[in-house]
Amino acid sequence: MRAELVSIPTDTIPLDGLYYEAEGKPAGAALLFHGNTMNFYVGALRFLPPVLVKLGLACLAFIAAGTTSSARATAAPGGRCVPARARGHRG
Repeated sequence: MRAELVSIPTDTIPLDGLYYEAEGKPAGAALLFHGNTMNFYVGALRFLPPVLVKLGLACLAFIAAGTTSSARATAAPGGRCVPARARGHRG
């Protein structure tokens, strides 16, 4: 199974992920997004792509950097951590 890191430009934060290539002509494709506080290298987005590739599907597992705690080109906090901290949540 071949996996490649990819980065898709957007108007704001790039959408990063892992692209899993199906062997031969793909029978279809799957877009996989993680839940809050997760990423593409644990949980379902880690174990599911190999299974789907064996079924002939190409997979793109995204990391939703814009919706989780993120400090990209700056040290300023971003994503969902800002409103939660403002409300006094510790998480």
